[in-house]
Amino acid sequence: MTKIKYSDDTFAVINYEETSPYGKFTRYMPSEGKFVLLLPFLRIKNKNMYLGKKQRIYAWDSHADNSSLTMPLKYHPEVTACHIAKAELGLNVKESELIHLGMTFASKYSGDSHYLFALRLEKKDVISDELLWLSYDEVVEGVDPLFMMAVNRLEMALR
Repeated sequence: MTKIKYSDDTFAVINYEETSPYGKFTRYMPSEGKFVLLLPFLRIKNKNMYLGKKQRIYAWDSHADNSSLTMPLKYHPEVTACHIAKAELGLNVKESELIHLGMTFASKYSGDSHYLFALRLEKKDVISDELLWLSYDEVVEGVDPLFMMAVNRLEMALR
C-alpha cells in the first residue's frame, strides 16, 4: 500500500508501507517520464564552472546534494530549457542561445528520458542561496548521473 505524503502540480512524495524495501520516493506528476536539464556554465581561466543546485532529493537520501537544474517537460524541450533559465536564474534566454547536448535515459531500467541543454553565461553573479558554482571534479564526484552526463557531453562538444 502506498500513501502520498506531498503532492503539487510538479511532483509527489510517496511512501510505501513500512514493510516495503522501497521506502520513500519521488514521482514527477505531469511529465510522463520526460524531463529537461539545463546546464549553465562559465569559462574561468581556461576551465569551465557549472551551475548546480544544492537541494534535498527525496528519492536519493535525506540530506541536500549537488544536483542539476531540471524540470519536467511541459512544452517543447527548448521552451522548457528557457523556462528553467527564467525560473532558476531570472534570465530571459532565447532558444538560439542553448547548446543542444542530446537526449538520454535515466537508466537502462527506466523509460524516463532527459533532454540536455547547456547555456554559456558571461558573469558569475547569478548565484542564489540554493545555486552554486561547481568544478568538473565536484560534479563528477557527486551523485547526480544526469548532471555528470551533461557536463561530459559539454566538455566533448567544446573540444
